[in-house]
Amino acid sequence: MKEIGAVLVVLAVVFIVGNCWFHIVEAVLRRIKRIFMRDSDGQVWHTLPKDWEDGDKKGEP
Repeated sequence: MKEIGAVLVVLAVVFIVGNCWFHIVEAVLRRIKRIFMRDSDGQVWHTLPKDWEDGDKKGEP
């Protein structure tokens, strides 16, 4: 019975450490991305023709 409890404790510790590690890595990546994409406000690098935005994908009027 003690072995089962020990295994569950080890699994819980692994889960908690993995979750913390994930959040730390995501925070670091977010900061790195913010440094390199400082002046980007979510604009696309190209513009679509007006009729494409309305749902017509042929590009014809």
